[in-house]
Amino acid sequence: MARKEINIFSVSFLDLLSGALGAIILLFILVPKFNITVEEFEEQKQLTAELDKLGIGLEDIKNTIPKDEFEKISEKFAAVEKQMQAVKDAKEALEMRIAGLQEQLQQMDQQNKKLVEENTRLNDLVKQLQQEIEKKDSQMQSMQVQIDDLKKYKEWMDRCGHKPDDPCPDTGIKADIGFKFKGKDIVFLVDRSGSMVPSQNNQYEDRLTKVKAGVNMLITLMGTEFNSDVTWFAGDQSTSSQYGSGFGNFRSMTESNKRFLISELYSWSANGGTPTYEGLNFVLDNYPNATDIVLISDGEPNDDVYSKKDIIQRISSKNKRTSIHCMAVGSHLVQDPNHEAALFMKELAARNNGFYYIF
Repeated sequence: MARKEINIFSVSFLDLLSGALGAIILLFILVPKFNITVEEFEEQKQLTAELDKLGIGLEDIKNTIPKDEFEKISEKFAAVEKQMQAVKDAKEALEMRIAGLQEQLQQMDQQNKKLVEENTRLNDLVKQLQQEIEKKDSQMQSMQVQIDDLKKYKEWMDRCGHKPDDPCPDTGIKADIGFKFKGKDIVFLVDRSGSMVPSQNNQYEDRLTKVKAGVNMLITLMGTEFNSDVTWFAGDQSTSSQYGSGFGNFRSMTESNKRFLISELYSWSANGGTPTYEGLNFVLDNYPNATDIVLISDGEPNDDVYSKKDIIQRISSKNKRTSIHCMAVGSHLVQDPNHEAALFMKELAARNNGFYYIF
């Protein structure tokens, strides 16, 4: 019987060695380059997993390769595992850090939302307080106007020798205050030229304020049976606004209409020349049913087109039914009754069935 030859290199063993040799070659390629990117690291993880599937461990490799090579490979495996663990630990730390930052961000978002709501509330409160302040300022201005009017009225009473407990004169018409108006449809025409303020007249008199106080008093004392409006003139023919009005038509003197006209009066300032003819012409055209026009001025007209004599003639010819009263303002007219401005207004009133008064 022939002896069977024993061959230690069976086919199965050769397969095992071939697989191990392939794994070693891959390790030789990958391990020296372990300054790896994330993609390379993932490939090495996959390779390790495949070695595990093949059932090849370090002990198997140890028996097939030289000892010194095996030790090098073992060291590199250990380094890889260490780096893998370090990456894993870093990843977990980053995840925890991200979770903490997300929680902080959520808290900050909530705080920011509360701050925005509080800011909105405070802004609304500021607006409300500003509105209240504006209302109080308006009330204070109105009260100051009334105080100024009372002071002017007190000065007038002292100058005329009246006392607060003196009886009111019976004039027959409530709003006369010593003046006899023709009827109850009355237009006030106020001179708003520059000389009505202290800085633009030689006497440094605040004539416009005095006029406002006087007209205010007349309007305040009118009953609802009176219809009235306030108008003005100023500037010269080169300007676009030589005249204007409060309502632009007659209104019954109710309390609300009185307040409007008084407010309109106290909003006026003064500047420019004295286009008296333009102002009178404006009133005659726009208030044809007026029973009375009260012209209040401190100076001569300086209309470029017509002389004072021509103005009186033209206005008197145009006026068919309205009494034109003239009230001269300023100490210069009191001191000099024959001043050109005084003589002009006196004659204008006489030609149009009106009264003439200096104050």
